[in-house]
Amino acid sequence: MIGNPASNLELLKRTFGDAISLVRDTDSTGKTSTAYAQRATLVFVDDSKLYITEHIRHGVITHYYYDWISKDDRQVLAKFHCEPHQDEDYQTTTEPYHIHPPEYSKLTNQTRFANHSFTSLFAIVEGIFLFHIIPNKPHI
Repeated sequence: MIGNPASNLELLKRTFGDAISLVRDTDSTGKTSTAYAQRATLVFVDDSKLYITEHIRHGVITHYYYDWISKDDRQVLAKFHCEPHQDEDYQTTTEPYHIHPPEYSKLTNQTRFANHSFTSLFAIVEGIFLFHIIPNKPHI
């Protein structure tokens, strides 16, 4: 969430260890973290990935991009972003927080959804775990 320190990736791994199989130290660009950005990739047990890019200034997040991608890297499952859009046509009621839906479900490039609840990395990973990983896990 904007104004919070960089997300604690170790805490995410400990809390959601049943869902996260690997934490990589690069985001979708292949860049690693710096003093100005935390970058990582969470690989889930279903091989989908969450690319993490948090822009940091004075020790807190100024904006972020969390992009959840299918295991084949072809399909965007959802993009959780918080950069403000100056053009009102691109804004949601929860600006700067918004969700870009998968490409196949969009009517236009302007399609974005308000994001009232999934505004922190912890909440996003918890949602993926509860609503995607658990329901799709094979029964033993």
